[in-house]
Amino acid sequence: MLTFPQGKRKIPFIATQRLLHLQVPEGMEHLTKRCLEPDLFALARRSRKEDCDAFGEHGMPKGCRWQPVDNREAFLMNLSRRRLCLTIDAGIGKTSAMMQLQYLRGTQLNGHLVIGDQFDNLPSKSNDYVDGEHWLLTRLLECSNEIDRDRAQRLLMRKMAQGKFTLLVDALDQVGHDEPEERALALARFLAGIHGEKIHCVVSGLPQAIDTYWESLFEQLGPHEWEFAQIDLFDKAERETFLGPDRAANLKQLDADLVAVPRMLEMMISLPFDELSELRTASDIYWRAIDRMLNTDLRRQAENSLKREPAQFLFSLLAIESLKQGFLNGVSPGKEMKRFRNELRRNRREEIAEEREQEPSTYDLKDDLRRLGKLNTIIEYGVLDTSETLTRLVFRDRTILDFFAALWVVNYANKSDIQWLRDNKFIRSSEDRTYEQFWRFASEMPSAARDDETYSQSMTVLYESERNVQKRHRSTEMLYRTWPTMLQLAGYNVPESFFERDLLVPTNQAQCDAWRITRQALGGAREMNAQERGEQLKKEIEVAVDADETDIIRFNSRRAVMTFLCEYPGVLWGTNGDKEQTIAQDFESWFVKVPEDDNAPFYCIGQDGTTGERIKIEIDGPFQLAKYTVTNSVYCLFDFGDPDPAMFRHPVVDVDYYDAWSVSLFFMAVCPVNTNGSTLAAEFRVN
Repeated sequence: MLTFPQGKRKIPFIATQRLLHLQVPEGMEHLTKRCLEPDLFALARRSRKEDCDAFGEHGMPKGCRWQPVDNREAFLMNLSRRRLCLTIDAGIGKTSAMMQLQYLRGTQLNGHLVIGDQFDNLPSKSNDYVDGEHWLLTRLLECSNEIDRDRAQRLLMRKMAQGKFTLLVDALDQVGHDEPEERALALARFLAGIHGEKIHCVVSGLPQAIDTYWESLFEQLGPHEWEFAQIDLFDKAERETFLGPDRAANLKQLDADLVAVPRMLEMMISLPFDELSELRTASDIYWRAIDRMLNTDLRRQAENSLKREPAQFLFSLLAIESLKQGFLNGVSPGKEMKRFRNELRRNRREEIAEEREQEPSTYDLKDDLRRLGKLNTIIEYGVLDTSETLTRLVFRDRTILDFFAALWVVNYANKSDIQWLRDNKFIRSSEDRTYEQFWRFASEMPSAARDDETYSQSMTVLYESERNVQKRHRSTEMLYRTWPTMLQLAGYNVPESFFERDLLVPTNQAQCDAWRITRQALGGAREMNAQERGEQLKKEIEVAVDADETDIIRFNSRRAVMTFLCEYPGVLWGTNGDKEQTIAQDFESWFVKVPEDDNAPFYCIGQDGTTGERIKIEIDGPFQLAKYTVTNSVYCLFDFGDPDPAMFRHPVVDVDYYDAWSVSLFFMAVCPVNTNGSTLAAEFRVN
């Protein structure tokens, strides 16, 4: 029976997982090794569109291709293939395919004997397989307690002579075992010897391992003796099957993409379900999986590889630079990679050297990248889709790139990064969704994954007033996603695990503070013009925040929150000229108190912020309601635009839940109220 790599769970194979058989023209067997070189292997795989049967030839030598296997079970049971290697680069399926092969040949083929083990348990001498220590006999006796040694030996030798014996060698890529080259060479010599010539042998491992042991194992018998099959990555349905219906449903509920990176899938399935059910956001899911991946796999890292902290730093640096330099699909080898590295050195050399505690003049970026590439192979290509040489830069999945870039901006961002954030906000009303996932990850990054000071500095760009910028747009979704953390960092009481209703009281407190600051700054400033009033309000915010806070995290967060919440009261008090002040004052006159009887409950139809479902909301305290719908002229006080003057009095349209929520936050600072509604948007309806 097969034994499993240490720490890996026994998971059932997924019978629909696709296989591809390497086809090399006759007489051209020397091209086989090239097809399996890690970089070219990955290029050929990426040329195939996910979840379809269109297989491209990108990266393959002329005439070579990966042919889809029509019948997986028949392929695995076919005894005409005496030497078979199963491979996948950082994927789930090698061990489970070996389990399936062991089951099929051991139960479906009459009288066939199967023995399997991991590569690092193999003998280091070829004669130890059937002579000397008699490794095969020992393994057979371990599998069956009902047979004596002499009978077992006769059975084993008879099956080998009849060609009814398969040796399975799993985990060719295991790191840390002793004498790997000797074990590979011993296996090759055994299979080439008199005892092994009729043995069927199946090995599995990463392309990196095949490349490493090519001369000592595969070339000993000649490339034409071996056949190679690729285990394809899971499609979406298979990922759901692998995770199980409950975990897959939990991901969808959190609005998280169903991760395609096999190493992360393995980490996610290992999470206790009660722990998984406590997670709130996509950032929580990805952080938990990546955190486990780095912590678990770094325990078996090779000598001179990177430790956890510099590994996270460098992965994050490569991700943010990929976004900023526009390499969203990866950096190609050659001139493109050289240009990428040069740009990295030019812009980041000093901060990288400082993080690595080295002198900038002597710091060797190439050496760190080589070590990072080596680490990437140790964690089974969990982050980068490239070999340890790191001659090209491709993230395994676009969401992995976005997540590590998000880790950068909430942990290490400098002034240049923050300016880039300011220039590249994701706006829902825009057709460009390039940075949507990145912003979602950054805005909701859990406390364990972020540096609070850096987070407060980076996310402040969402709260900055840009009233002098024509056609300004606010990133309302990201305001919504950052609000709980910014409130918490600003010193308001927000529970670590919260529902949206838990934000009502701290939000109301912040709104009251903003109104107090605005009234104190502008209440007696009758002789000032609009610009002077704006400057006075800004000074009062600084004074109020500086007086209350002593640490930079609370100062940054509170200033951002107060600047945002004071903006509309400031307009009402005349910080932006007569026209906008008049619109704001007219708007305030629209409000009436409802209900007149404070004890009378009021019902309205709202929307659940998580599911989007329409729900019935009871508001059992006094509140204010506008008599008219919000017009374009009023909405422009929140998000300055340039609508047709003829449309000023028309209701604003094309707003979504996040727009409504943010507008409510913006305007309600002048009339803060408490409600028990499920969403803040219920306080102030935007049609």
